[in-house]
Amino acid sequence: MTDRTRNGAPSGPARRGRRTAGGLAATVTAAVAVAALLAADAGPPAGTRCDRIDPPPTADADGGFTAVAAGGPRHVWAFGTFYPAGTDPYGGDANPVPRGLRWDGQTWHELDLPASWPDATLAAAASGPDDLWVVGEEAADVERAEWFVADPAEYTAMHHDGSRWRRYVLTDLLDPALHSGEGAEPRIVTDLEVIAPDDVWLVAEVGTQVWSRGPGATRHVLHFDGAGWSRAALPPTGYELAALGPDNVIAVGTDGRQLTAERWDGAVWRPMPVPEQPLPTGTGGRDRYEFTGVHAEAPDDVWAVGRLVNSDGLSSVRGAVLAHWDGTAWQVALDDPDRSYLSVTGDGAGGLWITRGAGGILPEPPAIDGDLLHRGPGGAMTPYDVDAAAPPDRVYHDAAPNPLERTSVVRVPGTTDLVVAGTLTETSDGDPVTQHGAVRLCTW
Repeated sequence: MTDRTRNGAPSGPARRGRRTAGGLAATVTAAVAVAALLAADAGPPAGTRCDRIDPPPTADADGGFTAVAAGGPRHVWAFGTFYPAGTDPYGGDANPVPRGLRWDGQTWHELDLPASWPDATLAAAASGPDDLWVVGEEAADVERAEWFVADPAEYTAMHHDGSRWRRYVLTDLLDPALHSGEGAEPRIVTDLEVIAPDDVWLVAEVGTQVWSRGPGATRHVLHFDGAGWSRAALPPTGYELAALGPDNVIAVGTDGRQLTAERWDGAVWRPMPVPEQPLPTGTGGRDRYEFTGVHAEAPDDVWAVGRLVNSDGLSSVRGAVLAHWDGTAWQVALDDPDRSYLSVTGDGAGGLWITRGAGGILPEPPAIDGDLLHRGPGGAMTPYDVDAAAPPDRVYHDAAPNPLERTSVVRVPGTTDLVVAGTLTETSDGDPVTQHGAVRLCTW
C-alpha cells in the first residue's frame, strides 16, 4: 500500500523519510524530557531542617502514629494505636488504645476521641481546619490491627467539622464476607482524598498479601457526597488518587505488568496512557511496574512515583519510577535500582518531596537514612535524612542511631513545611524495647 498525504497524493519514500526523521526527533525529545526528570544532585534545599516535635508519650503505653493530616499551620493532626506497656500487640493479649493529637504550630493538644473511635487508624486527610476525615477498623480480636485481623472487622470513617465528630460505618460497602474467619485476607486503605466536605474519595484493597497489587487483589472505591458514603465507579487499574476537583481525579496503579493511569471527568474514568517500560528478561514473566503514589499540581502538571517489582515468591523491589504528565503525555524515568519510590507530594515552591523505601523483600523497611528525596523545580534530586534530629545516645537494635519508622507524610497547606510521622523504637543494653509516637517537622 502506498503512503498518502491528507490530500490523497502519493508521498512515496520521501514521506517515509520525513516520518523517520520525525520519529527520531520525537525519540530525542522524549529522552531529553526523561533526563530532565532526574537531574544531577545539587545539594540539600537551602535551610532544610527536620525538628523533633514528638508529642508527650502516653503513660505506660507503647505504640506509634499510623496517619497524619494537615488542614493548615495550626491544624496538624496525628493519629495512632498504642498498647499497654509489657503486653504483646502482635499476640492478641493487648487491647489497643487509640490516640489523636493536634499541633497548633507551637504545642500538641490531646484530642477527646469519642467512645466509638476505631481501634486502628488506617488513613487521615483534611481539606481545611474544619474538614478532617479519619478511617479505621475495629475488631474483637485484633492482631497487629493496622494490617491483619482474625475476626470480621468493622470499618468506620470519622468526620470532624470543626466542632464535633460524626461516625459513618463502611463495613457493608467493603464486603465484610471477604474479610472474615481463619486466615482472612488483609485489607488496607491505599488512599483517602478530601476535596471538600461533600467530596471525599476512599480506595481500599484486599489481597492475599497486602503489598501485592494487580491481579489477585480486590479494590473498592467509595465516595462521600455530603450526605453519605456509596460505592463509586471503579477505575480500571488505579490504587492511588490525586484530586484537582470533583471533575478531575487522577488514579494511578498497575495492570499487573505495566504502569497505568486514568482520569475521572465527573462521569467516567478515561485512560491516560503510560508508555510501556522494558521488563527484565529471564524472570519467568513475574516482574511488574506499579505506581505507588501520585500528586497533582494542575491538569498539566501531575507527578507519579512507583517501582519495579518481581513477584517470584515474596515480592522484591528492582528499581524506582518517576513519571510526569504534562497535559498531553507521560514521561517516565527509571531510577535507583536498589530503591523504590513510595509516595510524592509538592513542596509548596514548585518542587517535590518523595518518600523512598529500601530494596529487597517487601514489605520494605519503612525508613532508612535519607528516606526523603527532594526534587527541585529544575530537577535536582537530593536525599534528606529526617533522622538527623534523633538523639545519638539511643540505638536501634543495639547497632545504630534509631531511625523513625515512617508511616505518613503530609505537607502543611499554605506553607513549605512537611510533617513526617511514625514510630520510634528504642533499645539500650539489656533494656526492653519501647516504642513512641514520633513526629518530625521539616522546614526550608
